[in-house]
Amino acid sequence: MYYEFHAYTKLFEKIPFKPRKYNILIKPKIYNYSKSTKLEVSQNKKIDLIKTLKTRETKRNFKKKTMDLEILSDVIYYSIFNEKSRAYPSAGARYPIELYLAVFNVKNMKKGIYYINQKTKMIFLLKEGDYQDDIFKISQNQFFTKNASFAIIMTANFERTIEKYGERGYRYVLIDAGHIGQNFCLISEGLKIGCVPVGGFYDNLANKLLNLSDSEQTIYMMFFGGV
Repeated sequence: MYYEFHAYTKLFEKIPFKPRKYNILIKPKIYNYSKSTKLEVSQNKKIDLIKTLKTRETKRNFKKKTMDLEILSDVIYYSIFNEKSRAYPSAGARYPIELYLAVFNVKNMKKGIYYINQKTKMIFLLKEGDYQDDIFKISQNQFFTKNASFAIIMTANFERTIEKYGERGYRYVLIDAGHIGQNFCLISEGLKIGCVPVGGFYDNLANKLLNLSDSEQTIYMMFFGGV
């Protein structure tokens, strides 16, 4: 099955790629925002990239501890944003990946599900409450999720990329998620906190938790905690 899909989305030199008509403007998600949180970013944070690459590893033995809001802000901000636009590449600048934040144990931040608006660089509370047990179940009862301080849930609006690149765009969307995920891994290592990428989860339960439409699907989860 996987090979059939891969073969179907190949490009061939004797069959030139035909440009497609597509909507240049990307419509952002719109929520009826009521409560927003500003990222409290460290302005003088310095991380040695070479050292971080040498020492990066997945750490699952999280300690049950309260994470500082500044650490959460640094992880999110420096993984996603830069001075010009985004800290990660995206095929055709289509930016199909949407980002949600699940807060379990962060100082001065309410527990709940948040939406990260990549246009405004703000975090908006969607659902207040303790969803750690729900996400533990969604992630196939993986033990480390119980002690995580927060999690990032990536979803994809596939049509943003596919309308430009056709079915091959599906590949590009997953590559986009990989770019973002590596940023999260490296920033976490540089800040000395644990980070676990997760691809094994119950898709329909995750989509239900986030109230997603059929055009948007959960594709990746990442958990963060003290080590």
